Amino acid sequence: MTNKKAKIIQIIAFVYLGLGFLGGIILGAIAGSFGNMFSDGSSSGGFSLPMMLVVWVTAFVQSAMLWGFAEIIEQTYRTAQNTAQNVQQQPQMNYYQQPFYQGYQPQSQYPQNYPQHYGQ
Repeated sequence: MTNKKAKIIQIIAFVYLGLGFLGGIILGAIAGSFGNMFSDGSSSGGFSLPMMLVVWVTAFVQSAMLWGFAEIIEQTYRTAQNTAQNVQQQPQMNYYQQPFYQGYQPQSQYPQNYPQHYGQ
């Protein structure tokens, strides 16, 4: 990574993914405890797997979107750098010493004695 903003966004995405993983476990445990408490009146514990999976999937999707946004920023930055470098090198990269299109000039393609040369 060469762009600092993109690197910061990638770090945020990675931290968000880790927090989502831990948050899914914690919220799964809390939601499971509340579910048992309301069903039978005891708070003996439990675990809500659907709540954990929802938090995990949500955290993964959001962190993937952040990571992708950072990649778009990075690729845009690299493209701008390469374009600026190519513009600076353009006078050095003179591929054509003469203009590319010179027009149609049939006399230059055949010898001057073309009809006599072929027996006409």
